[in-house]
Amino acid sequence: KTGGCRYERKGSNWSVCDTATNHMTRVMNLKEGSSPNCPITNTKTKPCGNKKKKESHKSRKGCVYKKQPWSECNLDSKTRQREMILVKGDPSLCLPKKIVTKICQKECLYTKGEWAPCNLVTNLQQRPLTPRRGQGVQCTSTVESRPCRREAAELVAAKSNKCRYSLSVWSACDLRSNTMTQFMILKSGDPKVCQKSKKL
Repeated sequence: KTGGCRYERKGSNWSVCDTATNHMTRVMNLKEGSSPNCPITNTKTKPCGNKKKKESHKSRKGCVYKKQPWSECNLDSKTRQREMILVKGDPSLCLPKKIVTKICQKECLYTKGEWAPCNLVTNLQQRPLTPRRGQGVQCTSTVESRPCRREAAELVAAKSNKCRYSLSVWSACDLRSNTMTQFMILKSGDPKVCQKSKKL
């Protein structure tokens, strides 16, 4: 009803979604017996999002695409793209070509080096991570760290200062890893419990 006006709902269907306004319309005719002052028709509108979703879901069911290789990483947007070409499905329902985009910053694959001896100062072990061949220029060498996994006896000895070390001089800088190396040589302590040397 619209005030004293009654309109016929039966036989009045919602229109196809207007993609420009994202709305559907429905025109209902005035029922007999309504006030003569009522408009002959009553037009209603509503968003067509729900219907649009159902239609798009339905249309995707029969669409089969062939995936193309990923492009090189775009350094400005830090994304890569690939095309998906329609190989099966109704062209009136399926897009002939789709472009998929994803972030490529976390796509670096690394070769993992050996864990270095425990650093007694930081109680951490480190190992180098080198980008595998073919990775983009955004992938650079880095270092992975983890807490030391030392034996209980060594931890007790280190904490009780039974293991004493002397420091060597720093090595020359390794231009490939941009790091310098220093060794700790066992000065006093039980060799069965304390490591003879440690690389920092």
